[in-house]
Amino acid sequence: MQRNANHLGDQAEAVAPVSDSDYQGSRKRKQRFPFKEHSRAAFIELGPEHVLSVDDFKVLLEGVRGEDRAVWHSKGFKAHQGNPGRHYQMQNFLVYSMLFQDKGMEFELTRDPHMKDPQRPYTISAMFRETIEDLSLEAWRILAEACRGRELLPVWAQRSTAPQPGSVGRVAGR
Repeated sequence: MQRNANHLGDQAEAVAPVSDSDYQGSRKRKQRFPFKEHSRAAFIELGPEHVLSVDDFKVLLEGVRGEDRAVWHSKGFKAHQGNPGRHYQMQNFLVYSMLFQDKGMEFELTRDPHMKDPQRPYTISAMFRETIEDLSLEAWRILAEACRGRELLPVWAQRSTAPQPGSVGRVAGR
């Protein structure tokens, strides 16, 4: 995560790594690079050549150094939780790290908030959901390592640095 992205808010476009015309993803314009301010959730938009299956994402998560296990979320399918709809991943994962073996971090692949415009490349985002501050940096590390080499904007990822505590989630492409 880029240090100057810590307080992006509505200024996300001012530090966007690419212009609108050069952007080759499918996230909606206002949600390409930032999440809401002070979020402890994060996403990485994957390149169109790296559209993963849910099973492949689980394998990548399980291959991250320091990851203890990745299991299906105990809450079950999203539709059973009152969240019906067309989801890319119907049931999220809980990922446990060797550092926090008793606290699961929720991960998923998503197409929300991606455009459904057939003129845009088809991309997905890998993400972890809002978590407690103690877990946010570890969740980011796991996400970044699982997605390494598959990012939509690898140069943006290379320029990025680890997020500061409490500032995770405002830049994609990492």
